[in-house]
Amino acid sequence: MNRVIAAVLTAFVTVTALASALSAADAEAGKKVFNKCKSCHEIVDDSGNTIVKGGKTGPNLWNIVNRPMGSKEGFRYSKLMVVASEQGLMIDEANFGAYLSDPTGWVAEATGGSGKSKMLKQRVKDSDLPNLWAFLASASEASMPAAGDEEVTLQLKWVTQAQFAGYYVALDQGFYEEEGLSVTVLPGGPDIAPTQVLAGGGADITVEWMPAALAAREKGLPMVNIAQPFKSSGMMLTCWKDAGISSPADLKNRTLGVWFFGNEYPFLSWMSQLGIMTDGKSENGVEVLKQGFNVDPLLQRQADCISTMTYNEYWQVIDAGVSPDELVTFKYEDQGVATLEDGLYVLEDNLDDPAFVDRMTRFVRASMKGWKYAEQNPDEAALIVLDNDQTGAQTEVHQKRMMGEIAKLTAGSDGALDPADYERTVATLLAGGSDPVISAPPEGAWTHQITDAALQ
Repeated sequence: MNRVIAAVLTAFVTVTALASALSAADAEAGKKVFNKCKSCHEIVDDSGNTIVKGGKTGPNLWNIVNRPMGSKEGFRYSKLMVVASEQGLMIDEANFGAYLSDPTGWVAEATGGSGKSKMLKQRVKDSDLPNLWAFLASASEASMPAAGDEEVTLQLKWVTQAQFAGYYVALDQGFYEEEGLSVTVLPGGPDIAPTQVLAGGGADITVEWMPAALAAREKGLPMVNIAQPFKSSGMMLTCWKDAGISSPADLKNRTLGVWFFGNEYPFLSWMSQLGIMTDGKSENGVEVLKQGFNVDPLLQRQADCISTMTYNEYWQVIDAGVSPDELVTFKYEDQGVATLEDGLYVLEDNLDDPAFVDRMTRFVRASMKGWKYAEQNPDEAALIVLDNDQTGAQTEVHQKRMMGEIAKLTAGSDGALDPADYERTVATLLAGGSDPVISAPPEGAWTHQITDAALQ
């Protein structure tokens, strides 16, 4: 308890110095800073009104300025935070920054407890702290979202990384706010299916690869592509050069690692075009190894080649100590079997609602502004992504490198889907051997309705 008293006394001594900063704080500027927090936190008042829509990984931040830590009913806190709650430890504007910079260390010192906070260290500029605190205070006093802010929830295909930099940049630079939108970006992961999130109403719009979207559409989920920020595919096959592979013809009688869950269809189409069977190693066939989302099969020599993305797994191989000279790569784009990746999809019925169409028009316009900014400022974009990574798993080196590669894939796109790219994707999927991802050319699977309005 003495540690709690000491923490409170420290806060009292420093609060006077911070009072002037807080009085000049800008809650609207703090709202922009809070965009980084929305992937884990929402703000919902006691009556169930949503002030800020966000994730549920962390606790609801309603009335955080007035309640002890670890006390939000219904949230499962770590043991350390339970100790903080039992001791009545509270965060105020004086110790807010210290807590954010090291949640576990600060709480442990203040309470004398042991364990670990679920919250990771956050990088918030000192100049932004008063604004963020002012926003949390104002949000706790609110009862409904600010007038004029229309909410949009975006579900990503994968975890927070530079693959989605355009959306995080649009948040950080205020491009969504300029369009009157309050956007929540939900990270994906191995246990999250974007199509299911969209179908269940958990998001207004999702980032998805076209094979998965068209497969879902054929099975009854009417997904529609409304924008295509990625012009090119980043998918490729990465092989050991010393396995004697120098051209696609050398793939025969090899073991090839292939991603499934809809990602296998470009590969199957490619093999079909080459006349290579996929039912086992032979003079005219290959063994297909179902590859996890890692590069272990190549590094451990379980496979001669594996699936990689130009911006991610390939560099994991390099970071493992392999020289580029030891590898041979085959880009699907070069082989003529690439399919469209990372498009923006909504449910078809929603496009009958003029208000929804208007929101999506503004969302796409701001998102493409974010993507072009990211292309022109790749290092800055990578750092913005890192600021939004709540897991702490990403590194600056990897994200800067990834952003450089991603910029090559988004270059040349203004957001509007190219019908020729769509037709190539459909042809590739229909040619996927005996078990194609779709059985017939889709109808109504894309529209220029949104981009025509957004880009005019």
